Amino acid sequence: MSLFHYTDAAAVLSIIGNRKLWLTDIRFMNDSDEALDGARYVVREIQDLIGAGDVVTDQALFHLQGFTVDSVNGWLAEQHAFIGSFSTVGDHLVQWRSYGSYAIEFHETLKADLAPVQACVYDIETKIQLAKDLVAEARKSITEELMKYDDMDGYEIAKALWNLGDAVNLFKHPSFIEENEMRICRLETAHSKLIKYRVRSGIVVPYLEVDIEPRHIKSIHVGPMKNQHLAVASMRSFINNFELANESRDYWSDFRIKVVPSSIPYREL
Repeated sequence: MSLFHYTDAAAVLSIIGNRKLWLTDIRFMNDSDEALDGARYVVREIQDLIGAGDVVTDQALFHLQGFTVDSVNGWLAEQHAFIGSFSTVGDHLVQWRSYGSYAIEFHETLKADLAPVQACVYDIETKIQLAKDLVAEARKSITEELMKYDDMDGYEIAKALWNLGDAVNLFKHPSFIEENEMRICRLETAHSKLIKYRVRSGIVVPYLEVDIEPRHIKSIHVGPMKNQHLAVASMRSFINNFELANESRDYWSDFRIKVVPSSIPYREL
């Protein structure tokens, strides 16, 4: 199954020329509810368990009370979550309108190189069940740690809560379901020297670079736009020169990376 990364022309040149993908800090994604949507499901499950139990006799529940929406916000400020987004759907009008007029289509092999690449969860019932499973696993881990008594490690309890925070990065609001998103997530502390910064819409946005190999790129799709035929021609010229400089192929052989125009008859008047 191919993965499509919708973006603009400048990003296509940068990704291919520099062989790097930029992962964006999750707090600066276009979904303002990123991570928080999932946190609310987890918090609701914890509160339901607390309401039916006793935090005095069940110390795991006592510690799980420390997981809140505010705590997730705090963790994201201390340990940034960087997201790389892909769609499983190609030539999609919603994506063209939202993210740019180009899409890089990657082979399935990219998933192994950037593993784990995971599907976002949109369905409400699925999110409710996932929250139950995640909280049950955290409760089990904390209980096992508490049973060690003398050599109990508070770090392990905190880690169980952090893992809940990491897991909610896959929850997405149902209104984004048409994006069919698969994503990679990388974590870095706020003090990491690997974090870079760029300006977008007047805001300084943290991002992280990950290396990719050109062999994973199957094609470049050019979305519906004015003078699309020129955009296709210029992109084919770029790909031709990139491959001649970086790949072993004959001058007159076919491009390995194809350039494909969108078939959607959309235009802006």
